[in-house]
Amino acid sequence: MILLLGSTGLLGRRVLKNALKRELQLRVLVHGTQDWRSSPYANLRSKGVDVIYGDVTNPEHLEKAMTDCDTVINMVGRLHAPNKKDLEVSNIETTEKIVTAVNSLSIKRFLHVSCLGASENSASEAMKMKRQGELMVENCSSYWTIFRPSFLFGKTCFLVDLVDPLLRFKPCLAVPGSGMNEIQPVSVNEVAECILESIKDRESVGKTFKLAGLRPISLLAFMELARAKLRLSGPTFHIPLDVSIGLNSMLAMAVPKQLKGSDAMMLLTTDSIAYENDLETKFGLKSDDFEVSLAALLIKH
Repeated sequence: MILLLGSTGLLGRRVLKNALKRELQLRVLVHGTQDWRSSPYANLRSKGVDVIYGDVTNPEHLEKAMTDCDTVINMVGRLHAPNKKDLEVSNIETTEKIVTAVNSLSIKRFLHVSCLGASENSASEAMKMKRQGELMVENCSSYWTIFRPSFLFGKTCFLVDLVDPLLRFKPCLAVPGSGMNEIQPVSVNEVAECILESIKDRESVGKTFKLAGLRPISLLAFMELARAKLRLSGPTFHIPLDVSIGLNSMLAMAVPKQLKGSDAMMLLTTDSIAYENDLETKFGLKSDDFEVSLAALLIKH
């Protein structure tokens, strides 16, 4: 039995869909009602998925969900939250509870999704927390594997959603920092396939895989490309990260509330690239082209 944690997110939904195609024995832990007749998960039950209702932050619910499972795939986590405490709960406290349950129930196989750019030396709190979560996994008693994907894209993309207000500000393009940091967004389907391929792959045990798209692109180039696809013009300004945004009224208007005074600005200036892309070298897969997909992602807003 394989337990999926975080099965309602962009990656989780794709892993669930692809796992069903492989006819794997699945269980999901989800929030929701116990009334299966009105639940959106009734369809999953009809496909043989064991649906457990509960809270991933509750140790008792985790233990119930993991009972009789030999594999746990953890896709729980956040890159952006309203405050630091919410980031800690999602990326550190929840991961700690999951690892504790994995250890106590002697789960054989544990696959954990982190993020490309995770580092204790990162300027981004989210990336520091991602690395803390990785360290917990590396010290667990299970046969573990860690995946570090760059920004994921499919029907939606967190990165595009985050900068969308900046892209659509008509008077100018406001770019966080220098814009010279590089990103390498990767398609969610290929990342899902890497995870599923690794479940029974002994060579992946105790390893961390970096999963990235076709080519790196600077944050500045990405934002300029997106702006061109929106057919917007105007000057480009760089948002300073070390001074108050209120010093410049134009930039103050361009930057949405969700970015002001939050870790998101630091996250956007962090490198998220793979010089050795395991998506291609280890798994023999290639991502969809993010630059080609960008137009469709922008239309959804």
